[in-house]
Amino acid sequence: MEDRTRKMGVRKRKRAGAAALFLVTVLWLAAAPLTASAAGMGVGDSVPSLSLRAAEGGVYDLRAELETGPVLLAFVSPKCTPCRESRPVLDRVARAYGPACGLSIVSVLLGYGPASSDPELPTSERLLQGDEAMAQAYGVFGTPVFYLVGRNGTVLWKHVGRLVAGPAERALDDAIDAELAATALAR
Repeated sequence: MEDRTRKMGVRKRKRAGAAALFLVTVLWLAAAPLTASAAGMGVGDSVPSLSLRAAEGGVYDLRAELETGPVLLAFVSPKCTPCRESRPVLDRVARAYGPACGLSIVSVLLGYGPASSDPELPTSERLLQGDEAMAQAYGVFGTPVFYLVGRNGTVLWKHVGRLVAGPAERALDDAIDAELAATALAR
């Protein structure tokens, strides 16, 4: 009887240990993509060069675009619900700060399929087809991720996840206003 009780105690401890290990693994896997996406580049970091195939043909060069003004990069995926939910804010930013003010908005499509004008994705002036190497260079391991890049090639604002009206949108507006004011003073 004592031997049987001892075996049951060992089994319970093994099950508890396995359950704890499982729980830790699940929590680590759940947090890993958020941590990786949040890490990436930060405000003040210089962005790597970006030269990608544009949906309308040709090649897009970020450095050349920055000569004309700041660029809002939106890293999105075709089947990404938060990417679609970010569309109203990006549409408003495009109307408020678009080409007339000197802001370029560029969507970098990550995931499956060629770059196309999918009506569900955030609108932009340009739609580019991204690749895994480029996503890694920018520290993008999930979508959506947004970077406002100043004319000097540094990150002025960053947001990971769905972009909706609220504090993140106001911070984006403030960063755009500050960069456009600095650009106007430099001219």
